[in-house]
Amino acid sequence: MNVVEPIFVQCRDKPAELALCAPGTNLNLVSYARLARLVDSVCWRVISAGLAPGNRVAVFIQDPLIHALILIALMRLGIVSVSGKNRGFFWPFEVNAVIADTAFAYRTHRTILTDASWVSGEDRPLANEHIHRGSPDEVCRIILTSGTTGEDKAVEVTNRMMAARIERQYMFFGPQAGFCSRTYVDLGWQPHLVFNC
Repeated sequence: MNVVEPIFVQCRDKPAELALCAPGTNLNLVSYARLARLVDSVCWRVISAGLAPGNRVAVFIQDPLIHALILIALMRLGIVSVSGKNRGFFWPFEVNAVIADTAFAYRTHRTILTDASWVSGEDRPLANEHIHRGSPDEVCRIILTSGTTGEDKAVEVTNRMMAARIERQYMFFGPQAGFCSRTYVDLGWQPHLVFNC
């Protein structure tokens, strides 16, 4: 089970429909067909950087759409993603790399710089052997929080927990949830990003 797989079902079944919307960004509107191509491009960049399933990668990207594409690509490859708002946040765990759109010093052995070329690379579908299926109890995301105590903490989120979070949308939206039940929701994304999957 990989929590992002329903996105790629939509890419196959509804390629012309709107998948991502971030007004005022470089990409602005992205259809499902384009989403699949962009994520594949990012996946190949991540693979060529030597990152592997189970690695922990912190992501610091200003553009909300590129940030989203990188997170989807990392999850599709089985790489645990961590998004940071504050570059000074203390992480109580090791990360294998940082993917960022600007250079900065951090306590990791490796910083990988990204730019627009990551989403405009070769038009080559991701090979099936690279798609990570995972298990429901596998960690797919780490959420950074200071919670109610003000102390830096990290919460591991599994595929099962993320899927349950999506399913709970019904409780908040009632019958309308049927129209947004495939929506991927992620803490740390910027509020003007709309993900319609």
